[in-house]
Amino acid sequence: MASHSLCRVEDFAELGCALINGEVRGDTMFLIGSLRNSGTHQGIALIKADTNGNIYNIYSYFDPNGSDAGFGFNYDVKLLPDNSIVFLGGLFSENAYFLIKFSRQGVITLFKKIPYDNAYSHTTFDFESYKDGYLISGTVVDLIQNKFQPFLTRTDAEGNVLWTKRYPEPGKDQNSRCMKVLDANTIVIGSVLFNFNNQNWAKTKIFALDCLGNQKWEWRVPDTNEGIVSDIHQMDNGDRLYLNKKFEFYSQD
Repeated sequence: MASHSLCRVEDFAELGCALINGEVRGDTMFLIGSLRNSGTHQGIALIKADTNGNIYNIYSYFDPNGSDAGFGFNYDVKLLPDNSIVFLGGLFSENAYFLIKFSRQGVITLFKKIPYDNAYSHTTFDFESYKDGYLISGTVVDLIQNKFQPFLTRTDAEGNVLWTKRYPEPGKDQNSRCMKVLDANTIVIGSVLFNFNNQNWAKTKIFALDCLGNQKWEWRVPDTNEGIVSDIHQMDNGDRLYLNKKFEFYSQD
């Protein structure tokens, strides 16, 4: 079991913290961020505040093995029904990311490193509590093909990997930042297909997977100037609404 140390508010002001994401439950905000200790070691922070922004608890974690831990943009945080807080982050000095869980009292009950293999780098953007564990989604740069590829990983409640799959697009890069669980057997991933040799070419792609990570269907926009999907919602009538960005070039200037 990992231990935790409590930061004082004055330490937070002195050391600084890059806030990444947060959730609100009732009159309490739960914020996550990257925090440095008095040296150069980077760790993570869970911050509790009221909805006026007044901080009343800061819990920090620094990896005991010396790995720098922190967040890229858009890393996710979830509040579970038992009032525990779970979130993901990255380990900068090794090929792994981490899953960490705090109790409602700020005690760390789980810290699990999850390695990724055969990849130069990765970005992890979304995760969901799923059945008896978690679904984790993001993008890796594949070591063999040297292409961006979306991935989906399923873990048990302790963060042990049950399976992980990648979804390459032959001859193209594919980047993903959005994963939604529509039902127990439908996991939707929003992505974009692109080509580094042609910056004006991009095509939105949305595809669905079953509970084992096998593809059920896919859909692509007809245009070639729509970018990465950032959010997906299922409407009451069963339709799906997606949000992305559209590239428009008005002037060479």
